[in-house]
Amino acid sequence: LMIAKITSDEPLTKDDIPVFLRHAELIASTFVDQCKTVLKLASEEPPDDEEALATIRLLDVLCEMTVNTELLGYLQVFPGLLERVIDLLRVIHVAGKETTNIFSNCGCVRAEGDISNVANGFKSHLIRLIGNLCYKNKDNQDKVNELDGIPLILDNCNISDSNPYVCTHHPDGNTEHAHLPRRLLECPVSLTANPQM
Repeated sequence: LMIAKITSDEPLTKDDIPVFLRHAELIASTFVDQCKTVLKLASEEPPDDEEALATIRLLDVLCEMTVNTELLGYLQVFPGLLERVIDLLRVIHVAGKETTNIFSNCGCVRAEGDISNVANGFKSHLIRLIGNLCYKNKDNQDKVNELDGIPLILDNCNISDSNPYVCTHHPDGNTEHAHLPRRLLECPVSLTANPQM
């Protein structure tokens, strides 16, 4: 219901904003506290873990909330959220490389379907959330750089002519980091301002 309201063509009303800010606080806080429950899914026999699936759903909601301008500013400064998302991406990336599991060479994770399909999109949603939290926010862009998040993100991206997001999504307004995607990938596409992923 919350995602439907946020993704609706109708913008949130002034009365909706305080309610959704409270929801954003609860969801972000719960995600920060419980996000590592998804690591249970990396076991050889992944359990049908409702807690892990709930965490995946929280990530879906956070991604949608960060598309809304009124909620984005609040979530961009939420204590520990960006750091936890980068840390989780790093841990899942390492777990996927060390052994064959649900996070090995996967695309997306959603909280729908059975547990064997859960690995579809989770990493991409983590990267989407990182990108949204960095949107026009130099402090968060700097934080991602300090936490070595840029190489981590690039290592998890499929960069090709059909998926050139790293060349078009860049640290808008941050001249210190705007050169990184071009330099790291020698992108032929000119870097231009682009909306959130």
